[in-house]
Amino acid sequence: MGGSAAVIASARDDFKAGRYRWVAQVMDQVVFADPSNKEARSLAADAFEQLGYLAESATWRNAYLLGAQELRSGVRSGARSFPGVSPEMLHTMTVALVFDYLGTRIDGPRAGGANIVINWRFTDTRESLASTLEHGALTSITGKTAPNAATTVTTT
Repeated sequence: MGGSAAVIASARDDFKAGRYRWVAQVMDQVVFADPSNKEARSLAADAFEQLGYLAESATWRNAYLLGAQELRSGVRSGARSFPGVSPEMLHTMTVALVFDYLGTRIDGPRAGGANIVINWRFTDTRESLASTLEHGALTSITGKTAPNAATTVTTT
């Protein structure tokens, strides 16, 4: 195709013509060949951004806009790359929802072979719950107690 400079020049014309998918595809090749090429990353991000603005589906819009953000700013590092639940939101959740949420936050490979069963009693809401951490997954059953629980936690 004539090298990175020629591809970028051609892609700029395609971008002006509204061929954003083609620009994203071609810039993908240039960025993978040379991740430090800022001009290619910027043009690819611009194309993804336009595709995001045009997308009717929230899923596609978010994917395109996240791609644009990552091309411009890099991929966020760290195990917790997304925010947790705010205290206000947590306060409005039922106990069952809180434990469902905790189940989504478990690092399965890190939890590994842990096998822990805990009974929970909440004195202010008069609810009970049994939680099980097994095979890297946290599950819970409301309104039940587990006879094989290692302990019982009583709290508000």
